[in-house]
Amino acid sequence: MKKVIPTTFALAIFGGFYLAIAYVNPYEGSISLSELVLQLSGSRGKFELGASITELVAFSMRMIPSYIFEIFFGIILYRQFCTASIYVFSRYPRRLRWYFSEVSTIGGAVLLYQLISLLTIILVTKFRYQVQIDSAGVILLAYHFLIQVVWIYAMTLSINLLAIWIGSSSSFLTIVGLQMIWTTLLTSVDKIRELFNSTIIQEFVLRINPISCLVLGWHSSRIEAVNRVLDPPYSGLDLNSSLLYASLFLGTALITGGVLVKRHDLLISDLEKGVM
Repeated sequence: MKKVIPTTFALAIFGGFYLAIAYVNPYEGSISLSELVLQLSGSRGKFELGASITELVAFSMRMIPSYIFEIFFGIILYRQFCTASIYVFSRYPRRLRWYFSEVSTIGGAVLLYQLISLLTIILVTKFRYQVQIDSAGVILLAYHFLIQVVWIYAMTLSINLLAIWIGSSSSFLTIVGLQMIWTTLLTSVDKIRELFNSTIIQEFVLRINPISCLVLGWHSSRIEAVNRVLDPPYSGLDLNSSLLYASLFLGTALITGGVLVKRHDLLISDLEKGVM
């Protein structure tokens, strides 16, 4: 756990530089904070992310820093659980207290990662261009921060829990693979509207796909200042609802993890090599 903070800083600064250089590109010599945030979440300049394969591949590339974070922190709980199963749980039976202490460490790392990453992005962009702070941008930045924190936390925790259940070798590929599948399924959004001639079905498909939560340019807001800078190509997505949806993923992971840690015993089965 001693390496958590240095590793988090290194990953956040790398991810911030990568996103700022590769994806924050105003048409002119200045950029508003609201446009900067929208570009981070998938928009191209002032144009919203589309549902084509090409644009969604580019969107997946934006998620590389979070995937790297998940690689480094995706088995931290799993490693601690392996050690605790041998040296701790026999003397300290309160597994749930141990579990929430460990997941708090992961949550703190995610918060620090996202905070440093966004600060790096803004500072690098400010060095390259003139950044204009607008009220809508501040609000969108807050939503972007919260949704990203909740989502990355949920995915990182899911990798750890899956590692406890099926082994560390395949847990990362499974969770990241799911995220890529959800991203690919977004290509069906426009086709569904054309096929069924129904915006209701289209809205339903968007709402149930969790990756939609990450694309702020597809959302509307009850805050008038924010709505003025949003021009969503789809209807039915709301910033508050998406934050709640992502939180449900995290809540499910946290509860599942508590049950798993309380009941599962690595001394009975060796997940990496078979039955002991």
